Amino acid sequence: MMPRYVVVLIPTSDHRGKMKDHRHTIVYLIDSLSFGGAEKQLTLLAESLPGSFTPVVVSLSENTIPFGDHLTSKGIEVIVIPRRSHNDWSRLWRVTRLLRENRADIVHGFLDAANGYAYVAARMLRKPVILSLRNEKLRVSGAKAAVLSWMLRHSDGVLVNSNAGVKFLETKVRVANDKIVYIRNWVDPEKGPCVRTLPPPDDPWTIGFVGRFAKQKRLHLLINAFQRVLEHAPGRLLLMGSGSEHGALVEQTQALGISEHVEFIDPDLNIETTLKRLHAFVIASGFEGLPNAAIEALSMGIPIVSTPVGDLRELIIEGKTGYFFEDDSPESMAKTIVDALSDRELLETALDIGPTFIEEEFSIERALNRLIPVYSSLVST
Repeated sequence: MMPRYVVVLIPTSDHRGKMKDHRHTIVYLIDSLSFGGAEKQLTLLAESLPGSFTPVVVSLSENTIPFGDHLTSKGIEVIVIPRRSHNDWSRLWRVTRLLRENRADIVHGFLDAANGYAYVAARMLRKPVILSLRNEKLRVSGAKAAVLSWMLRHSDGVLVNSNAGVKFLETKVRVANDKIVYIRNWVDPEKGPCVRTLPPPDDPWTIGFVGRFAKQKRLHLLINAFQRVLEHAPGRLLLMGSGSEHGALVEQTQALGISEHVEFIDPDLNIETTLKRLHAFVIASGFEGLPNAAIEALSMGIPIVSTPVGDLRELIIEGKTGYFFEDDSPESMAKTIVDALSDRELLETALDIGPTFIEEEFSIERALNRLIPVYSSLVST
């Protein structure tokens, strides 16, 4: 018989014993702990909490590589509650039981499915709940969007990582402003600025993308634009990640006859190895919040070429740290990419100011200074 949930690791210190007298337990729910920006952000947050809070991380999927392993290596409890069938109504009961057993003081949901479970289970136990929005729109529609919007409005707080997301919550979802917790994405404090040298001017150029291969990212547009970029100079496109669109993207490069110039790279925690090879990081997304990979790219001095979505204007100063596409046509996108690659001043300026800017503006310390008072207010009421 399948267990109600699978405990990946139980720390030696007992969260339910004496430590409970001076530590508050925050249970984080997330859709999975596989490769992804939200997963990485949650991992950095959980391992950086001050001693007054004990994190417990719950994954709603058995896909826990790599961040589940990383969390357990830090002594953080990770629990997996997979779905047993398409309509597994018992999972809500299992989540609720888990929160009760761990004596959760705060429940914090990340991503859409996790937001739903976090809200309902927390309200059943009369616990404070924080939900999250990581784009400038909901990733669900119809009845699911209506239900999620209601939950966002009635939660105790909504963590959002972009000004565009704040505007969406206020105007479209009608979340009260005093419930919105705006905090930019944060970077790994242990890595710091990565030393990178600018490739020689006559080197073949390389552009790339790191992230989920999902429809939202519109990587098919990037591949179409890349085909036209090749008409100007030899080069290479690196696509690092995984997702539902992977097969279609491979087929597209083959159909266009450019597969020898496109390199698909499996996701890896050490994305710096791939980023170091890039002259420019390219984003073709239809919507975003503030992409984590873009922040990491600029932290290495790599300019960003992107569609003007989400809060990318927080990162891109045109001509200094990157360029925006004028429109979504392959011709326009290709022209902007070529312009960026040909702009030696852009490449040098991004390398000069990017790492310091990211280190100062996107630190985990700044995030905690904003988020911990929110947590503290919830457990003191």
